[in-house]
Amino acid sequence: DSSGYTTQRLRIRDILNRPYTSPWQRGLSIKNPYWGCVNNPEFRILFLNAGVNLAKLKPYALFVDDAIFNARLKKEQLGGCFCHYCLNQFSASVEEQEKVRVATLAFFKKGDIDDDQKELISSYETFQFQSVLNFLVDWKEQILFLYPDLLFLTNNYNGLWNELYQVFDGGIAELDRAFINSSSLDSLYGVA
Repeated sequence: DSSGYTTQRLRIRDILNRPYTSPWQRGLSIKNPYWGCVNNPEFRILFLNAGVNLAKLKPYALFVDDAIFNARLKKEQLGGCFCHYCLNQFSASVEEQEKVRVATLAFFKKGDIDDDQKELISSYETFQFQSVLNFLVDWKEQILFLYPDLLFLTNNYNGLWNELYQVFDGGIAELDRAFINSSSLDSLYGVA
């Protein structure tokens, strides 16, 4: 949905309530560099409809570029998406939602947090990861119901084949230059 307008209300929100932009898109002049939130019902519908519309063209596969979605923010130590859909699905308790925000913000600003806050952030990151996994499994199942012969592909960083990527039938590992040597490649071939 990037053709000429921005739908920020469907997007991942960081701890400072900004729409999340992937690191490699920062500074580019594109209209909608923001990633969709897998817990936002409108984004789920949008993504499913886009997949179905592509499947109607009868490709052999659908390719999802960087299928990590909300779980990406763990890698950047931001905990995940903090939109109201995510916070409400994580906990119905406003007090618990605020605790997650405070812990993540404290970590984001100074990196020094207590063990309870670390555990809370870890729980929130696990929730975000599981949300992405559920989103991908549901999306794939719904499209396969209509197009049972379709394959699903994705890419990942340096051969990371965790549960999110295992939803797909195959994909490509985008390697960092530091890994382009025979010992690193041999280890990545073994993982693949």
